[in-house]
Amino acid sequence: MDDVLKYWPVAVTLFNVAFLVAGWALMKTFATKKELDEEGKARATAETRITIIEERLKNHPDHDDLGDIHERINEALSGISQAIAGISGLVASVRSLENQVGVLLEVKVREGK
Repeated sequence: MDDVLKYWPVAVTLFNVAFLVAGWALMKTFATKKELDEEGKARATAETRITIIEERLKNHPDHDDLGDIHERINEALSGISQAIAGISGLVASVRSLENQVGVLLEVKVREGK
């Protein structure tokens, strides 16, 4: 018992130092109110930005819309290809007519001499 009475101030000092170190470690581990407020503001800003982006994306076409657009473009290209084929046929007809008109003009010019 004498040893306990002799070393009790040292033991109390060690316990106080241990509690002081534990308190300091807890203080460094957990966030302060200021840090929590800053984090809350940053999170609110991020959530606002995400909401704005989500609203903008609602107006953009989705996968099905892009598929429909692709089909329409393919249909238009098919129509354009058919029109080009028809025009190519007309070009041949116009050239034939041009040759016939040239021949007729040449015959008329020779008859006029």
